[in-house]
Order: sequence, then C-alpha cells, then structure tokens
Amino acid sequence: MLGPMLEKPSTAGDRQLLGPWPLPQPRLWCEQVNRSPALSETETIRQAVQKSHPLGGDHWVRTTARKLGLESTLRRRGRPRKDEPE
Repeated sequence: MLGPMLEKPSTAGDRQLLGPWPLPQPRLWCEQVNRSPALSETETIRQAVQKSHPLGGDHWVRTTARKLGLESTLRRRGRPRKDEPE
C-alpha cells in the first residue's frame, strides 16, 4: 500500500513550505529556478559533479577546494606536462 502522499496528486493547498524564507524571496524566483540552463552551465555542472569539485566562481572554488583539501580535483588527471622547450 502506498503512503497517503503518493495515493493522490497534491494540490496547491496541500503544499507547504518547510519554513519562512530567511531573506526576502528573490524577484522572479520561480522563473529563475524553472528555466532551462544554458549548455555551458550544464557542462560546468557536469564537470564539477564528475570531478567532485566545488561549483561556483573561480576564486570561491579555489578557496573552498583549499579549505576542504580538494585541490587535486581542480587539476587535470595524470602526470603534469613538461614545460615546452623554448
């Protein structure tokens, strides 16, 4: 037997927030959350998930990776390349 939440479709009246927003709700929040991400965003997210590294701006990613000991997730796999001869 399925639980009561799964037996019937929910309606707007059934849904409740877990708690109030800690800050004012951003303008156009639903549109922002429900829009399809750009291909470049999708690829960035995919790489972060595959390599298990933080996702965000460059400075924040480097700082967070350093704090969490994840610097190796930001480097390419394998042995570092030798410098090109000049």
